[in-house]
Amino acid sequence: MTLLGAAYLCWLAVDTARGDGSVSGARTAAPAAVGDEDAPPRADGGGGAGTAAAGFRRGLLTNVANPKVALFFLAFLPGFAGEGETATMVALGAVYALLTVAYLGAVGALAGRIGALSTGRTARAVRLASAGVLLALSAALVVRAV
Repeated sequence: MTLLGAAYLCWLAVDTARGDGSVSGARTAAPAAVGDEDAPPRADGGGGAGTAAAGFRRGLLTNVANPKVALFFLAFLPGFAGEGETATMVALGAVYALLTVAYLGAVGALAGRIGALSTGRTARAVRLASAGVLLALSAALVVRAV
């Protein structure tokens, strides 16, 4: 399983390094401005709801396919709730979900701000640095697994 995770990180690194800065799988042209659907596509092909929706779907799929969250809830939270305390489990799950939304919302907002400020060489440098981090994490997983 660890080697599959390393391979996935490697794929993400390659996809990130050779990407054009848009969300993978959402490299379709977007309207020039909000509410201007009849306008010709923007030259950069980025932005717009299509890109955000594709990014959301990709993130959702990645999180749903990650068994760690389910294992966390099954192994860790029952110790705090006690046996037969369904309401407490639901409350703890809701707190976890709210904290996750707040944390990931802040990460997303920061990433969006960095993306908006990054153009040309800066965007390429950020993209290549991200790919390098992903490759380093992949290599660390392989070394740890072997």
